[in-house]
Amino acid sequence: MVTDKSVAAKAVKAAAAKAASLAKFSPQVKPVTPLKSPNPYDKKSPKKKDKNSHNIVILVNNDGTPYGLAFEGFYNGKEFVKDLSNRNDALIYLGGLEFKSFSNLTTKWVKSSKIGVCLWVLRIDATMDGTAGCFPMDAHTAYANKIARAVLQDDTFEGEKVDVLTKKLSESEVADLDSNFSTEAFDYARDAIFHEAIQEADASIEGKI
Repeated sequence: MVTDKSVAAKAVKAAAAKAASLAKFSPQVKPVTPLKSPNPYDKKSPKKKDKNSHNIVILVNNDGTPYGLAFEGFYNGKEFVKDLSNRNDALIYLGGLEFKSFSNLTTKWVKSSKIGVCLWVLRIDATMDGTAGCFPMDAHTAYANKIARAVLQDDTFEGEKVDVLTKKLSESEVADLDSNFSTEAFDYARDAIFHEAIQEADASIEGKI
């Protein structure tokens, strides 16, 4: 005789066996770890940015003669670069090095040109070559290297690299750069003519006044 209790027991066993069977083929579910909120005090140090480029470019005419120098990324050294073209016979010092003044150097800010943008360009007036107080053309490369040593020794760019490069200019590049100096050249010529016009007269005339 089958009782209700035996039927119930068989049903429980069957359910348990089925559950065990399903468990064998069901993948195990890993417990989900809740996401952690960011710790505001656990900040990693930011990655270092690429160092700025500071270049001194030796500019050479197409025939191999010196044109001047271009300075790229020289914002911190702009006052020194501008001082290099002084005509007051003042000595310039940087990084423990002394720089003489020359009468035929002119520095100009060139915002845009065929050789680059945002440059300080130091131009040598070659028409005055050989006259007293003029830049020695054979020292073109040595001058660029001396400037590089000075800014490195002065730590002008706070440990950042300075490169000395050479660029040969095409005729169109020379004409483009020259256009930036036209005003200065005109002013210089005008001043020279003016001072010649007002020079001292003959001693006999000067003596009367």
